[in-house]
Amino acid sequence: MILIRILSVLWTVLSLCANATGTLAQEDSNEQSAAEVFQTVLADKGLEAAVARFREMQADTTGAFRISGRELILTARQLARDKQPDPAIAMWELLTELYPESPWPWTDLGNQYLGQARPAMADSCLRQALTLDPGNQHLEWTLENLPELIEIARVQVASAGKYQPGQNTGIQGPYLGETPPTDEPRIFANGLLNTSVNEFSLCFSPDGKEIYFSRSGEGVLVCRWEEEGWTAPEVYPFFADDTAVDEANCSPDGKWIFFNARPTISDERIIHRAPRVGDSWGEPERLFPGMFATATL
Repeated sequence: MILIRILSVLWTVLSLCANATGTLAQEDSNEQSAAEVFQTVLADKGLEAAVARFREMQADTTGAFRISGRELILTARQLARDKQPDPAIAMWELLTELYPESPWPWTDLGNQYLGQARPAMADSCLRQALTLDPGNQHLEWTLENLPELIEIARVQVASAGKYQPGQNTGIQGPYLGETPPTDEPRIFANGLLNTSVNEFSLCFSPDGKEIYFSRSGEGVLVCRWEEEGWTAPEVYPFFADDTAVDEANCSPDGKWIFFNARPTISDERIIHRAPRVGDSWGEPERLFPGMFATATL
């Protein structure tokens, strides 16, 4: 993702904000979650009704609703992962109203606008974040490189929905038909592998005909170079259930693939491996706790 270097640091900042005393509203298990109500109304009646309902909950004086910054942050991020940019932006706008003196909602709102290739709004929000957090090198870097980042985002927005998962793209050649790597860093497969969602941990099979990478909220995806061309990314089903899988890595001889997996987000990550069986991978074998497994011959 174009903002991966920024988001990794922002997650730490957001975690600190979410745990700071007095930063977020109190959480009472007897109160109804405003974040959950927002999502329910969004699904049933649409975005305008969800925002109106949220403002009603803000104005409520009975204590019936829990307006938790942490829950709202997670809701906004989940909406972005679910490719619902307008509701995600609306939630971040509400967060800037709740916490106008904190840089983190302005930063994420600016990044949302950036991901939608809306330069004026991105610039305004990110500058407000920098005003509240002067000297933040990541914000400074983003603003300095904003024109280039907007052009990258425009390609991503234009490419959204162009291919269905697993659909053959007709693209031929190594490296998804792109220029082979050099010493100069370049965006790889912009609009196809690289989107406005958080992608990470990419690896190639030893023969260069399969690409595996992780996409936040989806798991491990694969592209295959077939006779007709490369296929669009699709989730690889290592398990029959909803076990979360990330960070796949092929062994140098191509006989194994390693990855970490956990049944739920609160569980410990466990390294697994699966053997090569024909054109796919066999039954995963549980190994030991860990992340980012690699293998050598």
